[in-house]
Amino acid sequence: MLAVSEFDEPLEMHLHDSEIEDGVIKIQLTDGVLTFDVDEVVAMWHHTHSLADFGLED
Repeated sequence: MLAVSEFDEPLEMHLHDSEIEDGVIKIQLTDGVLTFDVDEVVAMWHHTHSLADFGLED
């Protein structure tokens, strides 16, 4: 997840549709691209899922 200062709610960012490079973050959307300078990022965190989350545990 990614929090950007102009938005009240965090924007969800996934590795498959996002780029972070050269001080810019780009989020590819169905109908366009959101682009932010790195200094506008308020917070970023990483979460994972387990096999159990999907009912696939042994």
